[in-house]
Amino acid sequence: MEIYVDPEKPTILIMTDSAVQHSGLAQVTRNVFKQIHETEKYNLVQIGWCHNTPKEQVPWPIIPTLLNNGIPDPEDHYGQKSLWSLVPKLKPAITWVMADPFNINWLADHPSRELTKIIPYVCVDSHPMHKSWEKLFIGSDAAVVFSEFGRKGVMSAYGIDPVVIPHGVDHKIYKPAAKDEKQKIREDLFGPHSDKIIVGTVGRNMHRKNIVLMIPITRALIKGEYIICKHCKRMHLWRFDPLLKAGIPDYLCPSCGTENDRGEPVPEMIWYYYGALQEQLGWNLHELVNLYGIKDAFLCHKELIPTMGKPEQHMYNVYNSMDLFAMPTMCEGWGLPIMEAMACKIPVVLPRNSAYLDFVDDQCGGLCEYEPSIELAFGLHRAHVQLDDFASKIYMLVKDKDYRKICGEHAYERTLPYTWTKIAEQWMDLFDSILGRKTRGSWVEGEVI
Repeated sequence: MEIYVDPEKPTILIMTDSAVQHSGLAQVTRNVFKQIHETEKYNLVQIGWCHNTPKEQVPWPIIPTLLNNGIPDPEDHYGQKSLWSLVPKLKPAITWVMADPFNINWLADHPSRELTKIIPYVCVDSHPMHKSWEKLFIGSDAAVVFSEFGRKGVMSAYGIDPVVIPHGVDHKIYKPAAKDEKQKIREDLFGPHSDKIIVGTVGRNMHRKNIVLMIPITRALIKGEYIICKHCKRMHLWRFDPLLKAGIPDYLCPSCGTENDRGEPVPEMIWYYYGALQEQLGWNLHELVNLYGIKDAFLCHKELIPTMGKPEQHMYNVYNSMDLFAMPTMCEGWGLPIMEAMACKIPVVLPRNSAYLDFVDDQCGGLCEYEPSIELAFGLHRAHVQLDDFASKIYMLVKDKDYRKICGEHAYERTLPYTWTKIAEQWMDLFDSILGRKTRGSWVEGEVI
């Protein structure tokens, strides 16, 4: 591929998921660098991971990582070979790389390191940071993280203060639908179920998303297999027995010991999952939905396949079909679907943990308590949400339309500062600062918009 760069402009080499694909990394790259491209201040070139048939268009050239017999070369999966072959020819002033730290830790020792300024834009979804990642942050020209949550983790582990530049949301795409339009969206998606209270979840069917917890919660609520303590007001779900295929009756409050009546069924609730029903390292949701007997309270799209995202315009319909968004995730590096749902005035229920705490508070719907669980590989502390607390927050929103509206309005307001225009300006100020050019003065180390 012949690439022309204007010798009068500095070149920024972008390296992450190919920007023409549908993934979270690609979406962030498009939204940031399209705005930067419009300024005509820099040459932009990308080394694109996972590049295949373009689904979007971008105005800069993309060089795919290498293939070996038609499949991704494992030695170039994250651009290790491509970077070394391209940097001496392209002479980029800055190489900008967005990924999880364990995928790009090799950057600090890469031979191209002496030929270009390195800016890793790092996803931090859990604490503590692993010792082996230290060299990535210490050896960079400017280490940048998505969130204040990430900043605290880096400071605690390595004693350095990284720059914080968040993700954003396009309010021209993600916005609340008018009442008639929302009803039409629901009728098109859900048919006879359009009058139900839709509890939506958007995310991969993978371990850290923990979406499987929505199944016992849905079962307990629609069947009335729970109690709400008349003394302490706490909700407790009955334990589901997979052999009996039913909840085991338990009327005693475990918190205060009070005897209680069985809860009322909540037949108006539907769980709507937007994601693949089965992934290689995920759950067989179809099988579990049948086991728990919630087939009539579960909606999905059977045609969705792993890693095959959808255009942002399509997701506008998905979010606006919901009454509330619930995600029992163990951790998130930012949480784009959460912010997108909030921009559509959808209240959210989440564990009280991870990067989305930068923009989500209790008034957005519900933040729930959790128990820490230590991951095998890197010793990261993940959040296992307390099932009773999570179910209780969902229940309150399902049963109270006015409360949903209040929380949705607040959630929307929380997204307004996070525009891609402001975020692109932060990046340009950082680039100019590193290159010794005059900045607009709005960027300072550690600042969060």
